[in-house]
Amino acid sequence: MKILQVLHQFLPDHLGGIEIYVRNLSCELIRSGETVWVVSAPGHVLWDPMETESVFDGLKTIQMINKPGYNERIFAFFKTFKNNSALKFFDRILTEFRPDIIHFHHTLYLSGEMIFLAKKRGIPIVLTVHDFWFLCHKLHLLDWRGDQCNGPQNGARCALCLGSENQGIQRWIKSLLYLMPLLYRTRYQVKALKSADMIVIPALFLKKILAPYCAGQLGRVIHIPYGIPYTQSSFVPARPSDKIRFGYLGSIKRHKGVHLLIDAFNSLEQKKPTLHIHGDISADKPHYEELIQRCPNERIFFNGPYDNQRVGEILKDIDVLVVPSIWRETGPMVILEALASKKPVIAPKLGGMDELVRDGENGFLFEHGNVSSLKNTLRFVLDNPSVIKTLNSRLDKTHTLESNVNKVTAIYRQLL
Repeated sequence: MKILQVLHQFLPDHLGGIEIYVRNLSCELIRSGETVWVVSAPGHVLWDPMETESVFDGLKTIQMINKPGYNERIFAFFKTFKNNSALKFFDRILTEFRPDIIHFHHTLYLSGEMIFLAKKRGIPIVLTVHDFWFLCHKLHLLDWRGDQCNGPQNGARCALCLGSENQGIQRWIKSLLYLMPLLYRTRYQVKALKSADMIVIPALFLKKILAPYCAGQLGRVIHIPYGIPYTQSSFVPARPSDKIRFGYLGSIKRHKGVHLLIDAFNSLEQKKPTLHIHGDISADKPHYEELIQRCPNERIFFNGPYDNQRVGEILKDIDVLVVPSIWRETGPMVILEALASKKPVIAPKLGGMDELVRDGENGFLFEHGNVSSLKNTLRFVLDNPSVIKTLNSRLDKTHTLESNVNKVTAIYRQLL
């Protein structure tokens, strides 16, 4: 089988859950004898298109760089989801590679037209919904106040969200200016979503969110949980410590909720735990500076970016992983990695996170966005340190990479 994997950005320049998953999936497919190419559009602010070709982890990767500043102008806004340069680039790849199947993971800065072109050529399409890009131009379905959004409806709701980047009369002018483009975007993106032959969701809650936009087509929506490479030797035993060590691994952006974790941690008085934060700060430096201002606490350590291949090594110096996200994550890989390392996880009752973390079994759940609830959960662990060892913190075998790849491959073969 010749399989084309398509996403917005890829390793090694961009480290995130989607990128790691696509790498793992593609490498396993190659090991099983399939031919895989990866197409992406890495982050760069250039008007003139530029294409690069390389090999990463044995994967042929083709990148198109053509990214105007995000939301700077209406033209730039359109190019985030409908990009003619990207379509021409994709057309050439289809002609050269002639894939048997195309697996879309993200179309940000590429184009929904790619899906329509593949459909026109009769190539089967699998689409995995990793976030809310097809419904939300800001990816995370959070409104301008940071609250959970129920969806774009027809797109009018998005105008207020986009306009919130400005103040006063400029906010309303921008909202009105972008109203028609946003109405168009919603119809266009939903059409692209519905054009896939099979839609894969990594978390069950996504089916309810997609239902209003995929009416009558939910039979083509299939749940396949994420999986990670797992062997008993993959992870290193914890290094002993006389203090409880809480940890965070992931990007340092507002929607990841690190500010909530820091506020909750700062309010802990007793037993002097430590907090170890691992992640790249470059994507949102103003937010990072804000976090530093919240950290007079000498027991909070920022350790910078990390290589995903070293996650097991990092986790040996953490007793409890905290995932404080304020958006409905579809299934953070780091939760699976922590559970595989027999580390309990503290996560919010939100999105796909509470599908992985079972309260009192392999971790604890708190009310999302609630600093007091998170603080009480951290304090409970401090007051009852024995729960760290007694919790049944182990990886469910349905969340192995082998299980995931087998199910995805079965879909590929079903569509051929």
